[in-house]
Amino acid sequence: MKLSKQRKAYVAILALALLALTVDRLFLAGGDSTAGASSAEASPAPSRSTGPPTGPDDTSAPAAAPAAIAAMPGPRLAERLRRLASTQALDMKRVTDAFACDAAWIPRAASPEPTTRPSRPVRTFQDRHALMAVMGGPRGSAIVDGRCLLVGQELEGHRLISVGERSVVFQGPGGPVVLRLKD
Repeated sequence: MKLSKQRKAYVAILALALLALTVDRLFLAGGDSTAGASSAEASPAPSRSTGPPTGPDDTSAPAAAPAAIAAMPGPRLAERLRRLASTQALDMKRVTDAFACDAAWIPRAASPEPTTRPSRPVRTFQDRHALMAVMGGPRGSAIVDGRCLLVGQELEGHRLISVGERSVVFQGPGGPVVLRLKD
């Protein structure tokens, strides 16, 4: 198989990258060539348990932590997160998704349903604008008349205050206005 100039260049770059990786791992493993292995042997990291954390004051970490990480000043991320959880009074046993917001952090806007016939400014706003799509999430958004609006943004003096599954609520001078998706 004959290699083109472009493929030869790719092979040369790959070979250089592998050579750089090998040199890094063999000779520059500790980050400092003179203090790499000798500093790790001279000052062993304090022994820590490898089991799961038992409470907010437990600062356990893997016992085989690299010397560079063990020598870093300040508390580790896990310790800072445990302190934050205890400060916020969060129950870590209830956490199922680490990236989901706690319900207490998301402001809930009441979606008032009009019980009587809407006033004239409300009806004109409803007649003038059409809800095309809604997107949920912690900071919901809606597409009204082809324009994407986030909660808190305004449309003709009406502020979007909440996004539901099939409707949105605006707060305006005439009171709350509900726009619904058409079937």
